[in-house]
Amino acid sequence: MVVGVVPEKNIGIETRASYSDDQQQNPEKLKYDWSSGVGRSMQPLQVQIGSNNNESETEEKDEPTYHIIGERCAIIYSLNEIHTHVEDLPDSFYDLTVNDLKLVLRDLKNIAAGNEDAPLVTERLRELRDNRTMLNKISQYKNCIIRIKFPDRYVLQGMFKPVDKISDVIEFVRTFLRKPAIPFYLFTIPPKTKLTLEKTLLELDFVPNALIQFSYENELENAGNCIKPEFLITLTSLEGAIYAANKFRRTQRKPPDMETNNNNASNNDTQKPGPSTGAIPKRPRNDEAKKT
Repeated sequence: MVVGVVPEKNIGIETRASYSDDQQQNPEKLKYDWSSGVGRSMQPLQVQIGSNNNESETEEKDEPTYHIIGERCAIIYSLNEIHTHVEDLPDSFYDLTVNDLKLVLRDLKNIAAGNEDAPLVTERLRELRDNRTMLNKISQYKNCIIRIKFPDRYVLQGMFKPVDKISDVIEFVRTFLRKPAIPFYLFTIPPKTKLTLEKTLLELDFVPNALIQFSYENELENAGNCIKPEFLITLTSLEGAIYAANKFRRTQRKPPDMETNNNNASNNDTQKPGPSTGAIPKRPRNDEAKKT
């Protein structure tokens, strides 16, 4: 009986052919795009870049919309559109139990012990501490958001500087009133405190944001809408107002004077001739120096 022997060369050829076929059917995915040309760099595949762009586009689409209706990035939104559910609780819920009274007594004792151990703070030290707090706020916040709530539950939002005064806020509010000639005032609650015109927003601790109340001197005028009807057509949602406040407070632009100065400086730099790149002048020969 004759046994056939397969040559080893044929086996190697068949294995190579099968490996090449598998490689063509299931090609290996490259982690980086090795593009041809000068300066090849390890860059992620374009598919990954496209997916990131799609994610950014979806994030931009999900951003809430807002409508700017005037200077200082003015925005108006209504609190009537915010539906809050208040649960009716029984009167027994507000009754204090023995355990509640023990907790209150313990907290009062802790507060009293802390006040006794605390060092005495003079008026001068208190002023220095307040000034340090103001300086920290000025360095941290370049703008602050002020919201003015009207009796009809509309809220006017504007952006101010920490050094602006209440008089600036009143002039800002007056431009949106339906009856700007009628005297009004701004106040905070609780307790009800009228705001003086000469106080700055920083002094009133309105940085980085604050909610203040509006009222006419004659409270009968508070009935109805206080804002002009044309401004109530384009209202912004509460989410849009909060988003706009955070967005505009982050973006800081240079004042126009600084921009013009920078442009003038750049123009002057371009007009000035650069250093000479010509050849070094030759020294006169000894014969020429003697003749001169």
